[in-house]
Amino acid sequence: QIVALALPRSVEMVVALLAVLKSGAAYLPLDPDYPAARLAFMLTDSRATLLITQTGVIEEALDALHASGTTPPVLELNNASTQATLAKLDQAPVTQAERVSPLTPQNLSYLIYTSGSTGTPKAVSIAHQNTVSFLNAFAAVNPNRATMRGALSAPLGFDVSIWDIFGRLTNGSSLVVDLPSMTDLHLFAEAISEKEISSIYLPAAIVPMLANIWKDAKLKPTLSEVLTGADVLEHKPIATIAAYSQQPVIVNGYGPTECTTCSSWIVVDNDSSLVNHRVPIGRPIQNTQIYILDASLNPLPVGVAGELYITGAGLARGYLGRSGLTAERFVANPFTPGTRMYRSGDLARWTEGGLLEYLGRIDAQVKIRGFRIELGEIEAALVAIPGIAQCTLLARGEDGAKQLVAYLVADEGVAADATISEASTLRTLLSTTLPDYMVPAAFVLLESLPLTPNGKLDVRALPAPEITGEGEYRAPVTEHEQLVARLFAELTGATRVGLDDNFFALGGHSLLAMRLISEVRARTGRELALRTLFEYSTVEEFASKLKELPIQRMYQPLLPLNKTGSLPPLFCFPPAGGIATVYKNLSDELGKEHPVWGLQARGVDDDEDQTDQTISDAARTYVKAIKEVQPQGPYYLMGMSLGGTLAHEAAVQLEEHGDTVAALFLMDTANSYPQTEYDSKSENEDMSELLINQLKDTTDQDLPPAFDDMLNLFQRKWEELGLIPVGTPKSYVLGALKNSVQSSNLTRNYSPKKCHANIVYFGATEFSSQDTPLEDLSNWQPFTDQPVRHYDVPVSHAQMLWQPVSYKLIASKVHEIMTTHKQKQTP
Repeated sequence: QIVALALPRSVEMVVALLAVLKSGAAYLPLDPDYPAARLAFMLTDSRATLLITQTGVIEEALDALHASGTTPPVLELNNASTQATLAKLDQAPVTQAERVSPLTPQNLSYLIYTSGSTGTPKAVSIAHQNTVSFLNAFAAVNPNRATMRGALSAPLGFDVSIWDIFGRLTNGSSLVVDLPSMTDLHLFAEAISEKEISSIYLPAAIVPMLANIWKDAKLKPTLSEVLTGADVLEHKPIATIAAYSQQPVIVNGYGPTECTTCSSWIVVDNDSSLVNHRVPIGRPIQNTQIYILDASLNPLPVGVAGELYITGAGLARGYLGRSGLTAERFVANPFTPGTRMYRSGDLARWTEGGLLEYLGRIDAQVKIRGFRIELGEIEAALVAIPGIAQCTLLARGEDGAKQLVAYLVADEGVAADATISEASTLRTLLSTTLPDYMVPAAFVLLESLPLTPNGKLDVRALPAPEITGEGEYRAPVTEHEQLVARLFAELTGATRVGLDDNFFALGGHSLLAMRLISEVRARTGRELALRTLFEYSTVEEFASKLKELPIQRMYQPLLPLNKTGSLPPLFCFPPAGGIATVYKNLSDELGKEHPVWGLQARGVDDDEDQTDQTISDAARTYVKAIKEVQPQGPYYLMGMSLGGTLAHEAAVQLEEHGDTVAALFLMDTANSYPQTEYDSKSENEDMSELLINQLKDTTDQDLPPAFDDMLNLFQRKWEELGLIPVGTPKSYVLGALKNSVQSSNLTRNYSPKKCHANIVYFGATEFSSQDTPLEDLSNWQPFTDQPVRHYDVPVSHAQMLWQPVSYKLIASKVHEIMTTHKQKQTP
């Protein structure tokens, strides 16, 4: 018998699920967020003999069934009479004798409905032995899991919930069921840290977003095991989350529901050499075999693409009540007589190393946001709408960001301005029968579907959709409105977005909504909950909520001074003020073939503080940022004054990680600092004194007495010298001054270690009244095991980065060294 479960994520849901299985029945998960018509279909099609739910959870679907007279008996757990009945029952374990018939490993354990190619969803039938085989296989991947705190993050109707629930309950680990929804990623990320979750399933699309949230919010990383799943998965987001967590075991799992959650997987580590590569779908799990076959079911050699077939202990019984479709997809196994294979419809190939690479689909099935979708089901729902004669669907876009586009042909005599030309109306009609991930993002009305000379659909002739808002266009006016409209357009592909346009009506969905919130946060520093977008989803509404929030400027270490060029990047560490723009003159002199990245200190262009940092702390932050741009060496590092000390420490840390630093360019950098406590008169007095000293090095005019006037003069002078961009906010200059007066905090008790890098030293030969000659402090030979090259620069310390004679000399030597290295490394 089949028992349907329609319950919110809770302890009661897990208890009900276990109760169904112990009774000998199989459970059918119903997602309360699904359309009422789809829920009603699943209850009817499965012939469920009982529905366990709570009052008000799926009332609309039950109303539809009541009208048709097909409602199964309903058990409402929060009903007082149900609670009284349960309280009287015997709590002893259920015995075989008490069941309708003995429970065996071959009995059905659950049904999962998936999209159907004929237009009708189909129920995959999974037996107890299928589930146990999968759980045993996964236990072998990471056997030390009994002490973990696992999270129930997947919906019950998604087969990953099998791992979420039984992967914990069968090995003694904890199961946390009360995590907030992923619709608010900030709350979700905070809950993972606060509840000390160590094992979790995460959709591949949100992995990089969560990693950035943990990093920016400085949350405690607790994860040690992550399961994700994507046919096409880039390695970079995996490396990102591994870097900000406890180096977790990350498993990329592949497998259709018909083969019980996973058929192959690969354990992914934080290997920086793979950052720009896709992750294979791995090797078959235990008790599973995978074949890559041609059209005649002959095995194909390594490197040759073919259809992927799966056999073994994970194969489902088939599709409930669909014997013809079962026979079509579950075929005889020619390699082991008497067994079956599942024909996946996926195109794949073996690598030389025995791994599987996913290459795409060979049929009309597509994968959108992690869900496998049969386009036939959506097409059937579309042609059922009055006025639509024909339709076809296409998944457009890059892997991981695909969107469904529907191409429609109207019935003869139906006007172009009829209902079917309005995307919002079509979405509303489809949402009554289809889950949101199956509703197309865009609709294109055609006079006829394009055909090839052979009479087949000409897919290449289908035009790209032009997504625009509906109704009268009102242009965004304010800065916030223009930003929101631009982000709506970037994420949905809309060509024109006005004040009244709704993010979700433009084709936005929950994953795009998460990306929107992340983009807003990155570009404005404003913290918005995802639910704000669901409540205020037009440009005008969302922009008004954005305007109400205070700006929180976020720390971003990297500042691109020049992104282009064929040479390796040069990373420039900030001097005492902490600003990266001081290297702009040097970057311009190096030219377009030299990528140059400036590194910026905390507290300059953000609302953070660097007072509690050390040289080692700051260098560690910079190294992480550098690896986002260049995952592996050889590295070229540069630093002026205090920046040279930071660059040297970064070189030491990179080498400790096994990386190579090809050259370390130091400009007038001391090899040690006085070990004295920082004794500030007052911050304002110190900044005034610093301003006076700085201005004496850049101007001969009389200095104004007022601090603000001095600050304005200082800013103008630095803009003229090219050390900061014209129009730089005053807060940026103040942040630099504050960092300068606090710089001795960084160097307190710091002593450089020895590195293996080639040090190139540029020393100032002129001394102003503010300078102290470095003398022996400029000798860096004790801190590298390579010979140090020394070049004299005929300027003072303060003039190193703005006097042309200085930055031109330094640029020429840097160019000479980097191009020589490149020639040596090129075969």
